[in-house]
Amino acid sequence: MKSAPRSSTSRALWLFPVALTLHNLEEAIWLPGWSANAGGFHPPVGAAEFRLTLVVLTAAGYWLTGRALRRGGRWLDAFFAASAVMLLNVVFPHLLATLALGRYAPGLGTALLCILPVTATLLRRAFREQVLTWARLGRALLTVVPIVLVGIAFFFLLGRRLFPA
Repeated sequence: MKSAPRSSTSRALWLFPVALTLHNLEEAIWLPGWSANAGGFHPPVGAAEFRLTLVVLTAAGYWLTGRALRRGGRWLDAFFAASAVMLLNVVFPHLLATLALGRYAPGLGTALLCILPVTATLLRRAFREQVLTWARLGRALLTVVPIVLVGIAFFFLLGRRLFPA
């Protein structure tokens, strides 16, 4: 079992939830209105349900970071899987939606300025320091991706019930 990374790397891991917070704030402000005319890139979402989901995902990012640093092992793998998911999120939907629709997709700015450099650096460093392998990342993604997708669906549904339009 891999332990938590050494001190300088440990501090760097906290950049992930900070970048996630900035990204989710940008989306919380502008994405609900943008989604009404986003075509196939994003279904229209209510502001309250979307913001509830973002609050939960942001809190989960801080929780997972703390857990990874305290426990290491699979929690650290899950942290890097969440980072990889957010790295992919830079391209889809943000960059692709902006290019396809010919207009800015909310979240693109913080995806490029915060998420991309932070997650790419953390993942590159984890591989270089042998804290992570491709096999372990793959296994972690098989767990993290379904949890994220089910969680998003659940909190959207909960938000619609708690805050009907």
